[in-house]
Amino acid sequence: MSFIELNLFRLVPSEPEMRLFYYPETDTVLVNILRSLNVSSACMPNDFENIAKGVYFEPVDLNDLIQKADQIKDMERRSSIKRGLMKVQIRLKEVTIPSAGYVIKYLLTHVLSNKLRELAQESLIKIRRRGYGVLEFYFSSKNSRSKQVTSQPYGLLSLNKCYFLRVQYLSGNLYLQLQTSFRIFSSLTLDKVLSIMLADNRLSLQEASRNLVGLPVIFSLNKEGPTLGYIGTLGYEPSTNEYVVEIVCQDRKIIKQPTKQVRLNLIFNRTKKFLEKTLGEKISNFEQIRRQLSIKTPLSKMKEEISSEIVEIKKLLFPLKLNNIQYDLNTDPLKITLPS
Repeated sequence: MSFIELNLFRLVPSEPEMRLFYYPETDTVLVNILRSLNVSSACMPNDFENIAKGVYFEPVDLNDLIQKADQIKDMERRSSIKRGLMKVQIRLKEVTIPSAGYVIKYLLTHVLSNKLRELAQESLIKIRRRGYGVLEFYFSSKNSRSKQVTSQPYGLLSLNKCYFLRVQYLSGNLYLQLQTSFRIFSSLTLDKVLSIMLADNRLSLQEASRNLVGLPVIFSLNKEGPTLGYIGTLGYEPSTNEYVVEIVCQDRKIIKQPTKQVRLNLIFNRTKKFLEKTLGEKISNFEQIRRQLSIKTPLSKMKEEISSEIVEIKKLLFPLKLNNIQYDLNTDPLKITLPS
């Protein structure tokens, strides 16, 4: 009898059932309110396996949450949260469901996200993405588990092994899905690039400006999303003791920004050519190294990497605790028997 091993590892609860609060409406706004107050919650849009549609969240004192909401400075947001919590009190129920039930996967994802955030605050990891059920992180260079490779001689690019975590539900059990991938990160702030060019009187500011003009950049404006533009002229601002750059935006508007808030856009070949030919940073082999490290198929990764990586993930993140129930991680992969 043959079988395959999947990158799914069972989450084992300490108790078979869990007590939760239940609100019988599919209210995603309520879920956002609860999560903003750090309460694990989830919305079931439809009935599924004896779990009714509605909002489920860990038992908490709603009066305490309302008092906590009173501390929010934004008056409109504070009023909205308090209205939402007061509305819930009228129709709130208490239910008992399996501790490995489908809806629990969303609550555990929130708990897991909080655990990663704590580790990030301790500078042990860096979180790259949280949301849509997928959590992605990599070990910081300060962590002995880091598998970071940096470009030379200035270390402007780094190649990091990233870990993707997702809580999955299958046939009455919960599993942690683990995947890995190598990603390229950059620290290409214009401030850092300019300091390299000006170091030891290598170039004057005017000469550096001529080399940089027209290069594509990314910056943020008024807390909006990333804005694209191109380098215009560089200058020095004595009042703030910093270098500034005039950026020509795609709508031809010219905006002045401190160089420390502007990043070179690595997507464009022109930027890569500048880094190698003008700055002297060796980056041409980075994409090749990434492909070589990522070339293994998922099955070979399971046998060679993930089976050992999951042990480290367990040490790092487990046990998890949700509503006084502890979840441990079984490091044996799920085996699926193949038909003969």
